[in-house]
Amino acid sequence: MRGSVELVIKNRWISIFSLFFLGAVLFFQQEWYGYFGKDNYVMIHLMIEILLIVSSIAIAIQAWMFFPHVFSQKRLWMGAIFLSVGVLEIFHALSYKGMPYFLSESSAYKATWFYLLSRLTLAIGLLLFVFAKEKQALPFHRWMAYCLSLAYSLIWIFIIFDPNQLLPEVVVEGAGTTAVKNTLQYLAILIQSLCIFFCLKTLRSSSTLHLMLLVGSVYLIISDFLFTTYMSVYDMANLTGHFFQLAAYYFVFTALYYVSVKEPYQKLKEAKEQLQEKERFLHTITSSMGEGIIVMDMDGNVTFVNPKAEQLLLWQKDELVGMHYSHLIQEADATLPSHQHVEHTASMRTTDIQLNQMHESFYIRKDKTTFPGSYITTPFIENGNNKGFIMVFRDMSQQKRDQEYITYMANHDELTQLPNARFFLERLSDVLEQNNGSKVAILLLDIDRFKSINESLGISFGDLVLKTVASRIHGALPSEVFFSRLRGDEFALFVASSQADEETISISQRIQEIMREPFALQHLLLNITVSIGIAVCPDDGHSRSDLVKYAQIAKNEAKREGQRFKRFHPTMDKQLLERLVLEHDLHKALSRDEFLVVYQPQIDVHTGQIISVEALIRWNHPVRGWISPLHFIPLAEENGLIVPIGEWMLRTACRQLKEWHNQGFTSLGVSVNLSMRQFFQQDLVDMIDRILKESKLSSPYLELEITESMTMNVNHTIEMLHKLKKLGVKIAVDDFGTGYSSLLYLKEFPIDRLKIDRSFIRDVTTNKHDAAIISMIVSIANHLEMEVIAEGVEHVDQLDFLWEQQCRQVQGYLFSPPILPEQLPLHFHEIQKRSISYRSRVGM
Repeated sequence: MRGSVELVIKNRWISIFSLFFLGAVLFFQQEWYGYFGKDNYVMIHLMIEILLIVSSIAIAIQAWMFFPHVFSQKRLWMGAIFLSVGVLEIFHALSYKGMPYFLSESSAYKATWFYLLSRLTLAIGLLLFVFAKEKQALPFHRWMAYCLSLAYSLIWIFIIFDPNQLLPEVVVEGAGTTAVKNTLQYLAILIQSLCIFFCLKTLRSSSTLHLMLLVGSVYLIISDFLFTTYMSVYDMANLTGHFFQLAAYYFVFTALYYVSVKEPYQKLKEAKEQLQEKERFLHTITSSMGEGIIVMDMDGNVTFVNPKAEQLLLWQKDELVGMHYSHLIQEADATLPSHQHVEHTASMRTTDIQLNQMHESFYIRKDKTTFPGSYITTPFIENGNNKGFIMVFRDMSQQKRDQEYITYMANHDELTQLPNARFFLERLSDVLEQNNGSKVAILLLDIDRFKSINESLGISFGDLVLKTVASRIHGALPSEVFFSRLRGDEFALFVASSQADEETISISQRIQEIMREPFALQHLLLNITVSIGIAVCPDDGHSRSDLVKYAQIAKNEAKREGQRFKRFHPTMDKQLLERLVLEHDLHKALSRDEFLVVYQPQIDVHTGQIISVEALIRWNHPVRGWISPLHFIPLAEENGLIVPIGEWMLRTACRQLKEWHNQGFTSLGVSVNLSMRQFFQQDLVDMIDRILKESKLSSPYLELEITESMTMNVNHTIEMLHKLKKLGVKIAVDDFGTGYSSLLYLKEFPIDRLKIDRSFIRDVTTNKHDAAIISMIVSIANHLEMEVIAEGVEHVDQLDFLWEQQCRQVQGYLFSPPILPEQLPLHFHEIQKRSISYRSRVGM
């Protein structure tokens, strides 16, 4: 607004003179006309027209010249409009009445029509200029606009100069202007009034330009009014109208000059000041940003670096300026590790630079060490010309380490740090695809009874077992074997070799050998075993999924059969189906009364008396016949049926013992095995108490056998065993020495008897290690005042050894196999006689 006020003040003399001149014309029209004279009017008109033409063409030239700097569509069309106005004004001046011959005789008809067209063109053009919104024009629009302007002017020139006089008369000499002329003049006044209205409406947003256009429009309206009142083309009103038209052109020219030259210059000055401020700001930004910046010329020579680039590259700015960028960055395919010293040749060219794309490479420090970096290169455009390149780069060392860590974690098990299932399967697929005729063997293995460890000792202890087992196995394997943890307690490895069959056997034996040594974990000494399943490509299958499936089947088969490792055989598929069918039948066996309890006598070799019996379950399948517990007990453990089966067995054994007591075998006791799931039942104590009451059996005659794996959760075990002891029952530890042996629980737990596992008895006469273990167990039990019984006694020499070790209680086929309940009373005395005879034979 300040600029608008200044323009108005500077041009106030024009307004004052115009008003004075208008008043003088109105009051002294005849006197002034007589002074100028008719003969001089033509030349006066020509001079005024020259000024109008010069003003119009100046405005057109001004718009043409400044267009490449602003690309303003509005100003471009304003210049084109004034070009048309200027051309029409030229022909108006040349055809004015009294002018020499030009193409045809001069006349008021031609001159007036050229004026009217010029006036209407200007009015409409100014209205469109004020009304239209500013848009960005394209370079070719300049030629298009000015060509259209000239074409428009030429069309009217041909129409007006047509000899047939195509347009109506607009001036009648001596009578004045016609209705057509006045109508067109009033139309121009109306259009100019609309222009004034829009200028007033937008005066605040574009003050200078629209204010000057508003003043110019007022002068044009005054000139239009004067052009409707003259009686002759030589009239003083006509002449005065030309003066006001010239003043209007001056104001329009001044407005365009101000917005095209003066105002841009002021803005340029302000922009320069802002640019200097931005340069200071940019310097601050480039100095403090976290990325390095390298600016180079078209030849690739460094012209500028920011402080971060100096810090990363260990060069000073003065040392870097002038250096070719190829001395700072490796080729794109460089794979040199960080901190490695390199000697680099300057073979990279600026034509190799790929713009506006993110790249990764290695940057070379001053000390010849390298670091990984990412960078993007953009053109350095200055004044529309490419002056070089700007490279923005950052150190990716930490990011690379993070990526490597993420990749490692994605492919490795967090607990054991072994490759995980995804990595294993990917590597296995690659090996199978690249297989050139050699065999590929896959081994799956898992920890036996691991579920019991987790349930009894907790997940944290189970994790410790997994880490320790994984470390021991991994350390014993050859370096070329790919060993991984799949899930839970399941591990896998594969071997690609023409001798894969032999190597899998060797590896399996090696694993079993290293697993024989007990694991010392916290306060426990654990004997841990693993079961291994083997599948070989191409013998057993070709696809990854088939090999894993078959190895899984073989592993499960090895676990069921008690073997440490087993190679897949096609018959195992059938066995797996049979297992599923067996599991289905197991769900119905209890309700169909297909289970049976048999009893194996336990002998006191000192007296030869049967002191107790162990209750053992059997399954009489309606189709398959007798099924060994080794086949269905693991199934029952897995699916949870062991809980109702165990309760049924306990109830059956207690009832049967009470019946024998009623028959006169009053000193006889019974031992019943508890499963892991039963031991961790919340209502176990209540259930046992209820069964004792139902069977009316005295609690001291019932002995509950637990395994060592149940005792690993010490707090739960102590609490549960003391609750059971309050009932009056006895507690025995079954298979002692084969599981998670710990002297601590022998001290802390209320245990009445230890059972030596049959695996130690089998080779006791030939294996000094078994003999030493039995001797130790018996000695510990005697010193802790516990009873000890050996199971699986089948030969007299085994009995003789046990007697020498002071083991007084035994059971086994040497005395009696498990027998049906109705047979025990019939063979009771016979079994006792047999035991007495054995006693005498070994010299007891």
